[in-house]
Amino acid sequence: MFINYRTTDEPASAALIGDGLSQRFGADRVFRDGPSLSAGERYAESLIAAVRHSSVLLAVIGARWLDATDSQGHRALENPDDWIRREIIEAFDHGVRVIPVLVSPLRTLPRHELPWELAGLADVQFRHFDTRESVPFLGQLGDELVSLVPGLAEADRTAEAAAPPARRFGGVRNATGEVQGAAAQAGEYHDHQIGGTRMFAGDGSAVFNGSGGTVVNHPQAPVHTGPGSQNNGPQNHGPQFSGNHVNYVEGTNHGGMHQRNDAEHPPEADER
Repeated sequence: MFINYRTTDEPASAALIGDGLSQRFGADRVFRDGPSLSAGERYAESLIAAVRHSSVLLAVIGARWLDATDSQGHRALENPDDWIRREIIEAFDHGVRVIPVLVSPLRTLPRHELPWELAGLADVQFRHFDTRESVPFLGQLGDELVSLVPGLAEADRTAEAAAPPARRFGGVRNATGEVQGAAAQAGEYHDHQIGGTRMFAGDGSAVFNGSGGTVVNHPQAPVHTGPGSQNNGPQNHGPQFSGNHVNYVEGTNHGGMHQRNDAEHPPEADER
């Protein structure tokens, strides 16, 4: 992506667009004269080569672009040596897509005010840029460029940031020690907790510390930790639970209870 702009017109807007696209796709995907040229590099050859190897040229055009003058006081766009003119003509001649970006308050680009060599600018669809709304504009422009530039989607850093984390499947391992009252164990467990949970026994010693799930110390009512429904209202035949792999304990349990199911959600073959 080549950023074409005039330093006496909208250099700040060009920098804003160039920096925004570089942050999203990487600096190596965006060419903007000075920042993209190494010290001592022959800029004439480098500029022409960069235009020819680009997929898109963004022509940043502000209110002073049409009437800017050269060192002789003549209209710059009429000067064959004007670099803004040369870059745009080079893009048209080599089939590079040219997108005029009209910076507010400029609303249109009159064809009759353009040199005939640049008249094609008035024939292509432009985008309007209001610097007060730069964030949504850069987002929309970036999305559009992804659909226009081959391979650009692979460099899109916003797509990587928005990707949901891979779901991990594992077995179900539940253990119940001494229970005075009711307890329920059910379903599969997903560790979404960040940080640790520390709970203490009656003597003040830590019984759990680290990244984990649910710890219940001295429950005073039914506890349900798996998928499915829990019914705590009056029952005719005792508490009722629904879900996968449900165990129910009521009363005194001194021997312990263990549950393990590794078959229902085996690890994916490509997970390591």
